[in-house]
Amino acid sequence: MATRCTRKSYFFTIVVFIATYYVTSSTYTYYAIKPNLKVPAVVNFFPHSLTENQKRCELPKLNPWDPTITDIIKPFSAYKPDANFKVLTKLENGILTKTFDNSSRECSYRCLFPVNDRNLRYGDWIDIGNGTSPECDIVETACFLPKSKKKPDFEYMHAQVYRNETTFETENQVPNVYIIVIDSMSHSSLLRTMPKTVEMLKSEFGAIPFPHLNKVGSNSRPNGFGFLFGKQLRNISKSPISVGYGSDYKGESESCFKPLDDDQHVFSLFKGQGYKTAYMDDWATNAFTFPNCVGFNRSEMIDHTMKPFFLRIGVGIHTYQSSNVAKSMLKGNKIDEIMFPYLEKYIDAYPDAPKFSLMWSSYLAHDNNNNLFGEDDFFADFFTRNKKKFDNSYIFLMADHGMRYGDIRRTKIGEMEDSNPALMVILPESVRQNFEVMDTVVQNSQKLISHYDLYATFVDIARSENINGKEIVLHGSSILRPLPQPRTCDHLRIPIEFCTCTYPKLPQSTTSTNAKSRLIASKLVENMNKVIKADKLLHRVCAPLTLNLNESILMDEFEADNDYAIYFVTLNVSPGNGSYRAYAGREKDGDITVLSSEYTRLDMYAKKAYCASSSPDLR
Repeated sequence: MATRCTRKSYFFTIVVFIATYYVTSSTYTYYAIKPNLKVPAVVNFFPHSLTENQKRCELPKLNPWDPTITDIIKPFSAYKPDANFKVLTKLENGILTKTFDNSSRECSYRCLFPVNDRNLRYGDWIDIGNGTSPECDIVETACFLPKSKKKPDFEYMHAQVYRNETTFETENQVPNVYIIVIDSMSHSSLLRTMPKTVEMLKSEFGAIPFPHLNKVGSNSRPNGFGFLFGKQLRNISKSPISVGYGSDYKGESESCFKPLDDDQHVFSLFKGQGYKTAYMDDWATNAFTFPNCVGFNRSEMIDHTMKPFFLRIGVGIHTYQSSNVAKSMLKGNKIDEIMFPYLEKYIDAYPDAPKFSLMWSSYLAHDNNNNLFGEDDFFADFFTRNKKKFDNSYIFLMADHGMRYGDIRRTKIGEMEDSNPALMVILPESVRQNFEVMDTVVQNSQKLISHYDLYATFVDIARSENINGKEIVLHGSSILRPLPQPRTCDHLRIPIEFCTCTYPKLPQSTTSTNAKSRLIASKLVENMNKVIKADKLLHRVCAPLTLNLNESILMDEFEADNDYAIYFVTLNVSPGNGSYRAYAGREKDGDITVLSSEYTRLDMYAKKAYCASSSPDLR
């Protein structure tokens, strides 16, 4: 009898084990990848002129401490809060109070509500008294001296995550998704400035670095469209080295002046799947409103946002700017860190719901990558402190592009870094136990990927097949699955001017001012004048350009095959002495063809570029 019971127990144990294994494995797979997600077919096409070497795309191994840039790499801290600055109001655990005992000195508050990407709405001023509970995320406060009721001597802002619904006790089981964008941070910059954070994320979170993420456009705007909408903003011209790809938008009228609310943005992906959403951007403008674009015209897809906070500070949009509030916030805080406590509050507010958030930080590194040296401890502490909360989360620590101007941008290494934005990916703890998925992601980390692939990954995680009844446009492939081959810049819609694949140089690769380089540079300038003439804005403010022969013309020559050569040219133009880089190509004894859809301007933020300050290429 004992033996019989043992067999039954043994049989029951085996059944339970198999069932548990099946359910667990299914859960890992379900949360990691959806089996039947449609991915775009890879067209097995190569332009006729490419050799077998170019078809393979040799990826560079960049040295973050390359000797040519060590003199430029200098640890730097932008600023520190004023230790003597007294904050007279406090918002803690939903309760707003004064921090002083003077009963004759009064303080008031008002809520700031989001309207859209360019506007906020003010609530009424309410007396703080002995304490109150603001029913909003962004709270502006003002305090008055006893005899002054009109002009406050203290103005400030606080941010909380106000949840106006019941919190359920059950914990969320669907993985959360957190995207943290550090504007202008190359992969090399991440490695050299924040080694403590990188190593901690790898050892404690199983983070996987992706050293070959390639940007798809010059600045934040086209790259933001790439990984947040999955769409191509600019045309890629058809040429002997590209099949050519048309933009997904009908010019600026559709991508800039038409609201983006009904487009396939990531907030629609996740909000449609029941996620609570949050958005933080420490610039009043953003990738979709700069310089004069509409962006999002509604706010229902985003549950929590700091948009009113930064509109009030007013960097980029001055409509709601308060110089007094901005001064107080800069005195009392490190603005480049102020969004992270808000993210933590958001995580704590929704333990029972799947969460999707996008944080885009421009203050940290946009103007000086060296500022990141001083943030290593801050980031390491932030992730360590929240490790348990991040167990069931996808985290994408990434950038839109590298440093686009300054001394480093004038070096060849800086040129490569600009096209190679940072990316580290953290998978949920349960998914990390799925060895098949982990092996796939690790293999993919060593391949060329683009921002379009990241959008496809977000679609994969959200398990979405359509948005607003429309099939999702995909130009990339999820990094959670085996990536289609081959992976070349043209297959991935990466314009040649940003392609990080290395091309073999001809022996006479570098030239100075000679007849050949002048001829090719002149062709590039001729094309610039055509663009100026065709643009309604530029032709009114920009003079026709001529090649500045007082400056050297630098030219690298690459071999596509025996009958076609590619030229990478650095030139200066008059008036203004603007410095540009672009690609051209030429059939043997044939005409010169401009290959670059966009020219890179090395001094884009200089005063001489301000006549075209409304151009979207300046961010």
